[in-house]
Amino acid sequence: MIDEFAKVIGRALQQNADGRTEDALRSIRDSYSTFFNEDAQMIRLLMPSQLIRKLLDDGFTVAQIEIFAEGVRTEADLLLNTEPGEAKDRYVKALALYEFVEHSDPGNYSIVRRNAIEEIRFSISAL
Repeated sequence: MIDEFAKVIGRALQQNADGRTEDALRSIRDSYSTFFNEDAQMIRLLMPSQLIRKLLDDGFTVAQIEIFAEGVRTEADLLLNTEPGEAKDRYVKALALYEFVEHSDPGNYSIVRRNAIEEIRFSISAL
């Protein structure tokens, strides 16, 4: 599942690079349902702590929360130029998810995750 979701993210980024941002957003948002049985609207409506609680209640593992965070971050990146307020909302939620993973699994240090956290913090401060 993680590999397939990563491929969706890659395709969405390519669609965005090709100027097909709406298609890219649709791909990411549809994949929440396909891979995680979650609704994209739910992400928009819940506060970060509520989102984490919902994912945990739905049985997500720490690894699944981390890849879900990558999807939310990608959605934020796609929204950045057209809907900066929505982009900031997704960045805040992706950051909360990544930080939850970081605190839940301190023995599993990831430079990629640390870099993502720092990049998201920078993006939030720039908005």
